[in-house]
Amino acid sequence: MSLVRDRVLAGRAGVTGRLVAFAELTADELGAWERLAERAVVPNPFFEPGFAAVAARTLDAPEARLLVAEGGDGEWIGCMPVKPLPRLGRGLGLATWNHDYSFLGTPLVNRERLDEYAAALVAAVAEREFGGFLVLRDVDEGPVLTALRRAIDASGEVEVAFERSFERAAVERREQPDYTSTLTSSRRKGLRRRRRKLAAAVEGELRFRDLRCEDDAAGVFLDLEAAGWKGEEGTAMACDPRSAEFFAQMCEWFDQRGRLWMRVMQDDDQTIAMICNVAAGKGLFSFKSTYDESFRALAPGLLLQLDDFEAWHERDQEDYMDSCGEPGAKTLNELWPDRRPITNIVIGRRGLAAKAARLALAVRYADPSRRFVAMLKRRSTRLGVIAGAFLARYQQQALALGESSGFAL
Repeated sequence: MSLVRDRVLAGRAGVTGRLVAFAELTADELGAWERLAERAVVPNPFFEPGFAAVAARTLDAPEARLLVAEGGDGEWIGCMPVKPLPRLGRGLGLATWNHDYSFLGTPLVNRERLDEYAAALVAAVAEREFGGFLVLRDVDEGPVLTALRRAIDASGEVEVAFERSFERAAVERREQPDYTSTLTSSRRKGLRRRRRKLAAAVEGELRFRDLRCEDDAAGVFLDLEAAGWKGEEGTAMACDPRSAEFFAQMCEWFDQRGRLWMRVMQDDDQTIAMICNVAAGKGLFSFKSTYDESFRALAPGLLLQLDDFEAWHERDQEDYMDSCGEPGAKTLNELWPDRRPITNIVIGRRGLAAKAARLALAVRYADPSRRFVAMLKRRSTRLGVIAGAFLARYQQQALALGESSGFAL
């Protein structure tokens, strides 16, 4: 379907849905978006204007849209950035837009209208308002996903075609700042030894402090990252003018609202390590970190992270920290003591296409049921022939759902 402004989606219980181009958002709509973020049942800075709208403007994403759910009073009750799925078939569907700098895909939903939003979203899928499937990537296993599952069960017309979960490193607030208690005693001793060696290796005193945009926080971070291996491989943000502009504008947006927390390790002459955190609701999100690789053997990034835990505890403004890390990051998982469950989910209207998506995605992503499907395809029986033809018809679209949604975990 053509994604244009004011495309009206299924309305349920006084809720109307629209697909809106980011460039066409008005000042009033941006205000409604910010108010929604403040009331969100699950905070998600990556789906706020400071991330999503800035990314759409700077990262060259012409297909990205904002899927908005409005109440009868005109206030937004839910929204999420989306993009069309690969057009292997007409009206394949939509997926949450998780670009390279987006690490959480939970829709922003007004905490007081959660069930309304979930019912309207499921109704839109049931009526194929934006295609046969809706793919939600990196969704917090919390109230939004619970309400969505409840609405799916109540619908009778929509089903979960595929889901896959993982755990992300996190930290939950404790009464005492004992955030290294899960590390072995030898590991803690080793980190203390590295800290002493680092303090002896630098020029002058080793200091930890906050940096603001007025201190050129974004520029300092970009330069430090580009000076390391990411700069050599061309993957540092400063290597791409679009990414550098995105980072600078994002930092400015959150800094203006008092929600950028840039932590820095320095000596008298140089910056040794940095962590860029952004706050949302009762959560703090560790967006990016970098360090001077001439000190790599002394693990300045890990040492700054440990200081970050202590400073966050003293800050006493959030209940948890999200590492925004990959599930297989060994060092990150060792250092961060807690876990946050995250799920990728595909929902679609009940029917052959949804069943085929479940089977094909299970095969693609090593679900145990692949053995059963493979057996069916090998058999020369009529059942095997039917199963093979069935999968051949739909598996290309089903696999596209997975590839476009980052399910290769």
